[in-house]
Amino acid sequence: MNYGSTNTGSYPARTENQYRLSYHLDFISIVGRPLRAMTKKSARLFDNVTVSLQNWQAPYRAKHAKGVPADLSNKTFRLAEGATREEWYIVMHPARRARVTVEERGEAGATRQKGTALARCHAQALAGHIKSVFLDGELVGEGVEGSWRLGGKERQTMAFNRWVRFQELFMAGWSAFRMQHRCDQFWADHDPAFHAYDYGANIEIEVTERLRSLEPETPLRPVDDEDDEESEGDEESEEDEGGEGESANEGGGEDGVKGTEGEKSWWVLERKQKSSTYRRLRTTRVRLRLRTTRARLRLASGK
Repeated sequence: MNYGSTNTGSYPARTENQYRLSYHLDFISIVGRPLRAMTKKSARLFDNVTVSLQNWQAPYRAKHAKGVPADLSNKTFRLAEGATREEWYIVMHPARRARVTVEERGEAGATRQKGTALARCHAQALAGHIKSVFLDGELVGEGVEGSWRLGGKERQTMAFNRWVRFQELFMAGWSAFRMQHRCDQFWADHDPAFHAYDYGANIEIEVTERLRSLEPETPLRPVDDEDDEESEGDEESEEDEGGEGESANEGGGEDGVKGTEGEKSWWVLERKQKSSTYRRLRTTRVRLRLRTTRARLRLASGK
């Protein structure tokens, strides 16, 4: 909602209005490590997962999440969707052993396509490996059939623990898959990783009583202590100007302050302002003392 536009029903705040602060989770991204399953069986992040090859070409939109490869062109394969809207991808990460990129070998024109989805020839090979894992004896009853094709409408929902087991078997059989396709340098240059992300769910985060009862953060330097230290520093600085006392900056760095540049600038500004006020007060006190001394001398001399 655009709160600055009257077209959406917004209007200036009134005294009788009430506002409630709420927090929402709009984006979540989980990046797995190459050649490893993302989660363990005991980690119940989602209830179930629906596997399908229908939207394998869906673009990967969480490009700026931490851990995502910089170049995702022809590197992603959408495989599943979780019960809480998260989308599961197999993302091909550059392998450490790869020393020459596809572009440098001049093969980009043959296989490179627009978007993040794998080239179709690579997607077909990857889909074959996925189906072979599900057709293994341990996952054969999960409903994924060998007749599934890229773009087909077939889909199958499975428990999350079975989905985790699929990840483990998928990675365990990757060496054999790579050996089977050793004629294609793409598989030698990349390692698969599982990614999951969701954008736009706008899930409200409940603020529990435990969160409400949390104590406010304690400043590293309490306000009272800062005032006392600054007052002492001002007095020492003024005494230095009059030839009394030792340097206030001794062992303290710039203006006797240690910390970041922002903290120093703020401290110095506050000190200068208070120092100016202190200087005026000190001058007034000196004048009063001089007048008192002169009056005493006159009384002593009888004038």
